[in-house]
Amino acid sequence: MFEFPVLTGTEGILVSPDEIWSALRGLAESTRPGQGETAVVMGMPLITADPTGPFARQPRAQDHAVNFLRFFTHFRREETSSLRGFLYRPADVLRLYFGSPDLTVTAIDISLNGPVETLLAAVPSLIRHEERLLVTSSAYDDPHCDRLMNAVTWGT
Repeated sequence: MFEFPVLTGTEGILVSPDEIWSALRGLAESTRPGQGETAVVMGMPLITADPTGPFARQPRAQDHAVNFLRFFTHFRREETSSLRGFLYRPADVLRLYFGSPDLTVTAIDISLNGPVETLLAAVPSLIRHEERLLVTSSAYDDPHCDRLMNAVTWGT
């Protein structure tokens, strides 16, 4: 059993969810158990794991995809588009499908290696206002959307 501290360092800095995911992945990929203080709780070894320590891993594209999907699943306003689906594309591109109140479906391609936090905040606005990102209908073949926007290089 592993225990992750909520605060780290002498300054008491809050550990982020990404750091916990990173440490869990590092522990799962490791061939040896965690390092740290060991105790016994209810007959099981309890190992204190440092989420910023030797098991920390850099976020992967799949981690960013989960963040996008989690964010847009909970992002719901009646006057804006809501997430209807997604599709993994080659080269770490995620296509998100948004349905609007007028029943049109807009797909937007985003890079999972780009400015993820900026895109999380910008995608709803991009869908409503950025006509320059639209791809002409003859340039794509996707029967699941009425409009396709390419934001793969947006913000870079």
